[in-house]
Amino acid sequence: MCRGSLTTSKGPIEKPEDMKGMKLRVCGTPIFIDIFSSLGANPQAINWSEAVTGFQQGIVDGQENPTNGINVPTKVWQWHKYSTDWHYMIDPLFFTANMKVWKEFSPEDQKLILSCAAEAEKYGKALSRLSNDNGQAYEYLKSINKLPAVTNPKEELKKNGMTVTEYTPEMIKRFYEATAGVRADWTQKIGPDVVKAAEEDMKAAK
Repeated sequence: MCRGSLTTSKGPIEKPEDMKGMKLRVCGTPIFIDIFSSLGANPQAINWSEAVTGFQQGIVDGQENPTNGINVPTKVWQWHKYSTDWHYMIDPLFFTANMKVWKEFSPEDQKLILSCAAEAEKYGKALSRLSNDNGQAYEYLKSINKLPAVTNPKEELKKNGMTVTEYTPEMIKRFYEATAGVRADWTQKIGPDVVKAAEEDMKAAK
C-alpha cells in the first residue's frame, strides 16, 4: 500500500493556490491527472528517467510518490527541497491469480500460498506505514528482523535539507473542497454504488 507525497523545488504546498502552474510529474492514471489539473497544476505523465532529467534541468517542478517507497530510496533531496504529506490518496496493491492456474494447485498448496501472501501484505503495509502510525509498524518489522536502514523516513528527508509540511485537518479540508468536482465526476464514472461501498469499507477499517 502506497501513500502519496508531493515533493517540489519551488516551495512548500500549503494551500491549493500554491500548486498553480507547477509542472508536476504524476502517475498517468486519468483520475490523478484530473486531480492535479483541478488544483491548477500542469501534470506531466512521463516516465521516471525523463522526470529526473526534467528535475535536473529545472523544467519539471516536482513529483508525487510515496516517501517510504520512492522518495527516500531515490534520494529525492538531490532535486527537491520541499516535501508535502498531503493525504491525497492511498494506493492499495493486490495479489492476484489467474483462476485457471489457481485451480491447478492442490488445496494444501493454495492454503500455503494464501498464508504467504497474507504475510507479504502485512510486511508491505508495515514498510509503507513506518513512522506514519503509532509505532506498530516499527515493532512488527523489528520482531521479524526486517527493519530497513531508514526507520524514520520523514526525519531522513529533514536530515538531508528538506522542509516537510504535514497538513492539519483544516488544510486537508481546503484541498478536499477544491477537488469536489473531480470526486463528483469520477463517482459517476466509477459508479455511485461502488464508491459508497468503498467509503463504508474505509470507515469500518478506522
